[in-house]
Amino acid sequence: MWINTEKPRLVWIGNKRPLCEDEHVTYTKKINADKKVKSAVVRFENDSSCALYVNGNFVISGNGRTPERVNCHEVTSLFTVGENEIKVTLDSGYFQGRTEDISQFRGFRFSCFAMEFDIEFEDGTSLVVPTDATWMTEVEGKSVPADEAMAVTDGEYDNFWKYATVWLEKKLHKAEIPEAVTNVVGEEYKTYAEKEIPKYAYPEKVVKTNMILVGDKYVTDEKCNEAPYIIYDFVTTRVGFTEFEYKTENDTVATLGFDFKENIVDFDHDPDCEWTYIIKALVIKQKLQKGEHKDFNIRRRAFRLLKVEFEKGARVEIGNVRILQCLYPNMKEGWFDCSDDRLNKFWEMGKYTLHVNKQQEYESCPRNEMLFFSGDGLLDMVVDLYAFGEEKLMESSLALNHSEAASGIVSSEDFNRIRHQWDYLAWRVVCVEYYYKTTGDKDFLKKFFAQTETVLKWQINRMGYNNLIFQPMCMISTYTFGYAQVDWACGIGRLGDKPYLNALLYKSLTTMSYLAKELGEDAKAKEWDELAVKVKDAINNELWSEEKQSYVDKMADYISHDGNLIPLYFGVADEKRTKAALDTIKRELWTPAGATILNKPMKDVRGGNVAVSPFMSCFESELRFQSGDCEGGLEVIRRVWGAMLDRGAHTCWEYVPVEEGKWWDALCHAWATGCTYLLSAYVLGIRMTKPNFTGIVFEPKLCGLEYARGVVPTKDGFIAAKCENGKYTLSVPEGTEVEVKVPDGSEVEIVRY
Repeated sequence: MWINTEKPRLVWIGNKRPLCEDEHVTYTKKINADKKVKSAVVRFENDSSCALYVNGNFVISGNGRTPERVNCHEVTSLFTVGENEIKVTLDSGYFQGRTEDISQFRGFRFSCFAMEFDIEFEDGTSLVVPTDATWMTEVEGKSVPADEAMAVTDGEYDNFWKYATVWLEKKLHKAEIPEAVTNVVGEEYKTYAEKEIPKYAYPEKVVKTNMILVGDKYVTDEKCNEAPYIIYDFVTTRVGFTEFEYKTENDTVATLGFDFKENIVDFDHDPDCEWTYIIKALVIKQKLQKGEHKDFNIRRRAFRLLKVEFEKGARVEIGNVRILQCLYPNMKEGWFDCSDDRLNKFWEMGKYTLHVNKQQEYESCPRNEMLFFSGDGLLDMVVDLYAFGEEKLMESSLALNHSEAASGIVSSEDFNRIRHQWDYLAWRVVCVEYYYKTTGDKDFLKKFFAQTETVLKWQINRMGYNNLIFQPMCMISTYTFGYAQVDWACGIGRLGDKPYLNALLYKSLTTMSYLAKELGEDAKAKEWDELAVKVKDAINNELWSEEKQSYVDKMADYISHDGNLIPLYFGVADEKRTKAALDTIKRELWTPAGATILNKPMKDVRGGNVAVSPFMSCFESELRFQSGDCEGGLEVIRRVWGAMLDRGAHTCWEYVPVEEGKWWDALCHAWATGCTYLLSAYVLGIRMTKPNFTGIVFEPKLCGLEYARGVVPTKDGFIAAKCENGKYTLSVPEGTEVEVKVPDGSEVEIVRY
């Protein structure tokens, strides 16, 4: 819905204020709607945390961290006939610790935002309300026009709304569950799918405090000489905005600390912990006024444990602590249920982990990174399809202009040789292909093809005389000799010609050839096909070891998980080598927690043989299912995600330590959610063969389970399946092409609705 036919005068408005003043500043605008509103959409961009209210209703807080991201929200229901009040509260930064350092350096606070409301009335007329000089702020108790304003240029405006997210396309109500679906899987699914996410999340317990519980509130212990504090446990990772009610005898400051490792020692700021600087940057200091109030924090945070600490000597009581949850709205719900309840828990854990990593785009670990990484993107979208029936966030994510290391975008085909995350360029190409094959959206392909071609050319320019990429060391500081991770394996010691990186080069070439043919670029396709053959031959001739029966890094004597899985997954290996490499992985790398990254210890590669990658384990499991080893595919799932579950995880970890009982620091990582996809696609057996699930293969692999049932939400409806006692029932939207692969003699029923 693009209502604008002419560009309004849109400006950035902001506020420069002394350090001694409160960092928060509020702007208001009155909008008169003299008729009933049919649709209202708001779009805004900001350089700090920016909370938006419509008629007193909180809409969202943009964090200002994401380059070229325009927040976009449908707000129709919040408008009424008559006068409507818009309020925007700005503070000085998302990372308060870092922002405070910057403010101290320049001697003042400054933040700004630009916003536009598009309102369409039921009679067909429209109204556009941009930020301009008529917006008001309060200075010394008086309402005055916005005190600083900068016009948005035509060039900025053209790009300002270019990649607004998909929120405005969503009809914000749950999809109706057809009777044909519940007839297959039961009413239990309908109850599950129609359940609303609670608006607020509450702590389940207090794990540590030096305050006294009086009724339902905690009050200062006057005998205690320490600063009063309390640590709340929300049990699992929550994402949102902190609210609490308080009463204090004098003005004071509350410091909100958020855990990183779900461990209360995080609040002690261990100087040896690599994440300490992030923990400190995420701390929020909030001024509290004398009296009884409710405080609402506008910085989004992801955490399980919350520490609220007051100034020493403060006489305060605190109660009703809660989180206003900030989660992407789900209109459809996937579902999986089988006779092994542990597998059901894995599926739900993966689904929830992805959900808290969905905002205006996919994020990687909302606790600290909060960026879209193209290396994570493929699994982000695959899991999203099976868990929520969504795919549009991939387009939104690819449109971001994050740092090259995260996004896989390159600024030059020829330079940037000493960059890290070389593999993320290839993963970006894979993401573009997968989105196109999933949706059939040729406009999307046209929009991203030129950029993706530049990414491919960067890789081609790195090829050596032997038709392989040789990866050098990446040094990020010539003064401190600091090193950056150079690919997924994060190892400065894993250099040279590597099967992992070169298999991704091969995949990039074959992918771009396919995409070029789709656009009629046959000459380019032919060139890339010829190069792909050379790369494939070079990998097989130079990087396969008959002795080890595996692919190997040319400059090393170890066996790597990624260096074998990716050549197998993307078709570099033939059937014989695929079987041999999978056998080698099982023999050399398997542990009770899954396959380790390497078969030997190595510094800077997550310890080499002491950690397991759930990301790579997803590819291993899928390869085993595809090669006919369904028991092995399911065993990978049971080991990797079982190790997390047995150690108390509620979300999926970036890596899993091999040592029993040990946790990984980076929790709630979206690239580790592959269990959700695998169980739906291979155990339940529903996989896409045509865009938007208009064609599927139904090939369940129960692997000894008594039954499995589930639902895959799609663009056109729901696909439901139940497998039990040799009987297979499938319900699909009318027109869906179905290929059935079940054991001979099985009873199969296909219901079309």
